[in-house]
Amino acid sequence: MTETPAPESPAPKASTPEPPMPAATTDGPTTDPIGRPTTDPTDGPTTDRPVDDPITGVYTDTYPAQVGSQAIDLPLLALNDSLAISLLITVDVPLSFIEQAGVELAEQLAPFEPDVVAAAATLGIPVGWATARALGHDEMVVLHKTPKTHLADGLVEPLSSITTEAEQAFRLDRKMLHRIEDRNVVLIDDVFSTGGTAAAGVRLLQRGGGRVVALGALLTEGDLWKAKLPDHVDSTVALGTVPVFEPVDGGGWTPTAAPDGA
Repeated sequence: MTETPAPESPAPKASTPEPPMPAATTDGPTTDPIGRPTTDPTDGPTTDRPVDDPITGVYTDTYPAQVGSQAIDLPLLALNDSLAISLLITVDVPLSFIEQAGVELAEQLAPFEPDVVAAAATLGIPVGWATARALGHDEMVVLHKTPKTHLADGLVEPLSSITTEAEQAFRLDRKMLHRIEDRNVVLIDDVFSTGGTAAAGVRLLQRGGGRVVALGALLTEGDLWKAKLPDHVDSTVALGTVPVFEPVDGGGWTPTAAPDGA
């Protein structure tokens, strides 16, 4: 018998060489471990600056603040060429934010046994309302700034504020005096900065016969408020603190000590 030769195996295909990896280049931006663009310091001066960067401490648009259990990005406002502050506009944030802040303020203010909450107009009113409700109160007192008709014969106390250049004053409706006379009062505002506004509020409430047992705010800004409220440093409750800012060469702002002023 004639043997049939086995078929030959097909020749293996030649492998196609993989394209070479592109060579590393130093052209263009690189990134740091969390994906932010970086610049080689040997490249010389650059106008690129970190944007709102807590690592470098340089901020351009917003500042990340902690208000009790809640985090919020606050817009930066330049008051002049050498000073900027962060703004917490209580009428622009979600109602749930103010409600939760009021609960947390009330928890810390309850040991002072307040009988009534007094709220500083305008941005302190939402915070005062939320705090009063969380304390179980069904009424509060407002320290007004606008000279409305029904306040024509009200008690008046001049005040100063870092965010307002015009002359201002608090006004207390005489019809509301019965709510504070010989009662424990807590004064609520959005932010205590230089202390000028809060000090005026304390004076007005005391003139109306109230006992100011504590102060409350969402934030304190720097430490200047302590100089104008020396009797209330230990009875002031705030859910957080923020700095004021000075300019950085090349753009942006960095935290600094609080400015002198009213």
